[in-house]
Amino acid sequence: MNKELVALIKHHISYFKEKDKILREHFNEEKNKGASHEVLVKSVEAVKENVSKYENACNDLRVYKEKEEELTKASGAQMLAKDEEDFKQKVEEFERVANEYLKFEKQLADKYNFDLGHDNDKNSELEEDEDEVVAVTAPKGNKGKKIIAALIAAGIIFGAGVHVSNIMNKTEVAQVQDEEDKEETKNENLKAGEYGTFKDVSEKEQVEARAKYIYDEYYSKFIGDLSTSEQKEASVENIANTIRVLNGELPLDVDGNAYFDANLVDEYGQLFVKVVCDLPSSPELDRVYHVPSHLFAVDGSESSEFLKPYDEDYSNIAKGRNAGDNVKTEEAIRSLATKMWRQWSLQGMYGEVSPYDLNPKDRTMVFLGSMAKFGQYPFEYSLNNKTATCIDACLDYNNPSVIKKLSASEIFVGVTSGKWDTVIAKAAGIEVDAEPDSIVFQKDLEDTLEFKYRELKQLTIK
Repeated sequence: MNKELVALIKHHISYFKEKDKILREHFNEEKNKGASHEVLVKSVEAVKENVSKYENACNDLRVYKEKEEELTKASGAQMLAKDEEDFKQKVEEFERVANEYLKFEKQLADKYNFDLGHDNDKNSELEEDEDEVVAVTAPKGNKGKKIIAALIAAGIIFGAGVHVSNIMNKTEVAQVQDEEDKEETKNENLKAGEYGTFKDVSEKEQVEARAKYIYDEYYSKFIGDLSTSEQKEASVENIANTIRVLNGELPLDVDGNAYFDANLVDEYGQLFVKVVCDLPSSPELDRVYHVPSHLFAVDGSESSEFLKPYDEDYSNIAKGRNAGDNVKTEEAIRSLATKMWRQWSLQGMYGEVSPYDLNPKDRTMVFLGSMAKFGQYPFEYSLNNKTATCIDACLDYNNPSVIKKLSASEIFVGVTSGKWDTVIAKAAGIEVDAEPDSIVFQKDLEDTLEFKYRELKQLTIK
C-alpha cells in the first residue's frame, strides 16, 4: 500500500468526522432557535451526506487493505504449486490480482487527487516490446518489495514485455531478502501456535497449532477441575473449528472435509462464548481464569488488534477479583465501559476504532470477543459487591454540556439490545429501528460461509 495515499484517505476520514461534530452542533442550534421544518430537514440531509462520505472513505481504506492482503497471499501461492500447469495457473492468478490491485490503487489516487508518481519511479518502470505487455508494477512500501523479491528469487517471469530486473535492483533484493531471513529466524524462535505464527485461517496446520497452543497455555491450568462434558467442549478440535468459523472459514468434520449448515454461526458462536467465558469462570473453579479472545483471530489482523485492549481489561478484572483488589477491578471495568461506549455506541468517536469499519465477516468475532465476557467478569463482580461502576457520558444531545453517569451494565445492555446503537442517528434527528447489531453481524458471517461452501461444491462438481 502507498503510505502517502493511505495517510491522505485517513485525513479525509478525520475531516469528515470533525465536520460531523460541527454539522450536528449546527443542527442543535437551529433546533433550539425554533427553525422551520425545511431548515431542519436541510441540516439533517447535510449530516447524512457527510456521514455517507465518511463511510465511503472508510470503505475505500478497508478495500485497499483487503486487496493488498489478497496480493500478498497470491504472491506466494506459486511456491505451493503441485506441477508445472498448477504453477502457471498460480502465476496467472497473481498477475490478475496484481493488475486488479493497481487498477484499484489508481482509482483511489484519481478519486483523492493523489499523484502515485509511478512515471518518475525508475524502480517500478516497465519496458515495452512488440509482444503483449502485462501491466504489473511493484506496489510501494516494504511489503510490495517483499512480494517482488520472492518472485525474483523463484525465477518467475510475469509475461512477455515485463522485465523483472527493472522492478527492483540487486541491492534492494538483497536488502529485502535479509529482512525476510531475519523474520524467518524470529518466527523459528516462536512456539508452534504462539502469537506471530497464525497468519492464514485457511491453512489447516496453522489453525490446529493455534488451537493446541490455546489449550496448552490456558485450559490445561484448570481443565482437570471441570466436568467431563465441559472438558469435551474445550477440546482442541472444537477450538480449531471455532477459530475457522469466526474467521469466515468452513469447519472440518472428523474426516477433514469442509461442511456447512444453516446453524454454523449460532453453534460456534455459542461454543466460543462457552470456551472463553463460561468455562474459565466456572463455579467449580477456585478462581477466575482468563482466555484471550484475540488469539482466536488471525495474528495482526484488524480483529486481533481490536480485541487486544478488551482482553487486557478482562484479564485485569480477573486478576483484581482473584486478589480481592476492588480498586484494580473497578478501574478495569471503567476502561472496558469507556471502550464499549466510544467504540460501539458512538461508533469510533474520540479517536477510537469503530467496529463498523471492519470487514462484515469479522464483526461477529469482535462483537462476541468484546461483549460476551461481560456477564461472567464485571457484572458478576457488581452483583457480588452490590456496586455499580460508572463513567461520564452525554445523553442529551440538545444539551451536550449536560453529562450524566452511565453504569457499565447499562452500556452493555444498551449495546447488545440495540438501544445505544442509534445514538449518532438520534443526534441528527434521524429515527431508526433499534435492532441488535449482532443479528446483522451473524447474517454477514453466514453469507460468507455459505458462499464459500457453494464455491467449494462447484469446484468439486467440475
